[in-house]
Amino acid sequence: MEHDINGWAGLLSAFDWVLLLGLVGLSVVFAAWGALRAPREVPNTAEEAILMGRGLSGPLFVATLVASWYGDIVGVTQLAFEEGVYQFITQGLCWYGGYLIFAFFLAKKARQSQALSLPDLIGKHFGPRCAKAATCLIIAKMLPITYCLGVGYLLQGLWPSLSLGNGCLLGMAFVVGYSLFGGLRAVVWSDLIQCLTFFAALFAVVLCAYLRFGGLDFLKSHVPPALLNPHHSWGRIGVWFVVASMTTLVSPVFYQRCFAAKSDRIAQWGIVGSVGLWILFDSAVCLGGLYARAVCPDAPSATAYVHFSLGILPSGLRGLFIAGLFATLFSTLDTHLHLASTTLRYELFPKIQKYLKEGLLLSLLASLTLLICLQLEHPHFELLWLIRKRYFIACLLCPIAFCLLLPKTRSDTQGLLAMLASAVTITFWPGAWGDPLVPGCLAGLVSLVAVSSEEKEKGQGERKGPRGACAP
Repeated sequence: MEHDINGWAGLLSAFDWVLLLGLVGLSVVFAAWGALRAPREVPNTAEEAILMGRGLSGPLFVATLVASWYGDIVGVTQLAFEEGVYQFITQGLCWYGGYLIFAFFLAKKARQSQALSLPDLIGKHFGPRCAKAATCLIIAKMLPITYCLGVGYLLQGLWPSLSLGNGCLLGMAFVVGYSLFGGLRAVVWSDLIQCLTFFAALFAVVLCAYLRFGGLDFLKSHVPPALLNPHHSWGRIGVWFVVASMTTLVSPVFYQRCFAAKSDRIAQWGIVGSVGLWILFDSAVCLGGLYARAVCPDAPSATAYVHFSLGILPSGLRGLFIAGLFATLFSTLDTHLHLASTTLRYELFPKIQKYLKEGLLLSLLASLTLLICLQLEHPHFELLWLIRKRYFIACLLCPIAFCLLLPKTRSDTQGLLAMLASAVTITFWPGAWGDPLVPGCLAGLVSLVAVSSEEKEKGQGERKGPRGACAP
């Protein structure tokens, strides 16, 4: 998100401000409501804090999964402005395939493990040291740097005199505040209102654009034909499908929601229902980006959608739209912070977890996120994001795949060597040879297979005894 979004406050009427602040305030109300719905007789166990007692119902499952998965709405609308329909394929269809693979082939297997978290799943199959390594990777990945900066930039748009650092601080303080009400229950119920808010905002933009400019005929005559052509590069589509499948397979958010569901059926069909909502969401994003390209072709792509939307929406709906932007960020911020804090508390420091209060951990993680944000400028931020994503996926993809698809107990050594092989490959892969993500994953796979074969042969040798020995 660029810095040229300043000046939104002048576009908002009193009714816009009432709607904006009211919808943001509803997040707090819903979080408190969710916390109060916790059964009084349920003890504050790890299962309750991390998975709300494995009692997540179908509607809440869909709402929280949809809301917590989308955070970089401005980045997605930028791609829609630049690529048109092709953006719907790479950022929509390719991902739906990964989600459905997880739903029908992995969700039930993951739930059968009865794990509390992704590190717990890895620890059950490899050992405690692998679980600790996975925990460190997850905490590093779940620090919501992207979304913290996004909130800071949005607040700068409303109050141009506000510094980016203070904007990030205010946003994080708000999220930490309502997340303290009651673990995952508070997060899930706040996600419900946030999901409804950003869906209403996106469809308000499409509806107003259609009523003002017309439909497909208008788009055909005002955007470059290439943006309406879905056939660009099948190779790139294939790459996106692989990336989407990898990302979903190692996503702590997917695993936490599936572990928390009341039943296998809710976990599987809840993902299918989420895909249905994501199709609507991505369609609205794509259409909004195309309308922005048609009406504001020379605008900066990163903020064209936002400026276009604020320009066509009437008084009142502008407040709804900005509330929708905040909702996409808040719903991802609270999920990432909650996951990072519970992973830190229950996985990394289980022996002293009773002394590590959730409020303290949330505050510490939020402070660490803010510190990183204040040290970053855009180019460095991009690089850090890519590095975290590569290491996280490459190091965890193969161990998780082995846990789910070849479920048997393995040694800590196997898992740690696979993670190390992936990390070393990512670190030293020559840049001229392309992106190191796939080679890093392959290195982990080769290491797991090689060590498994070696340990199998060793075990067989020990059972047979030395050559020529007499049988007892």
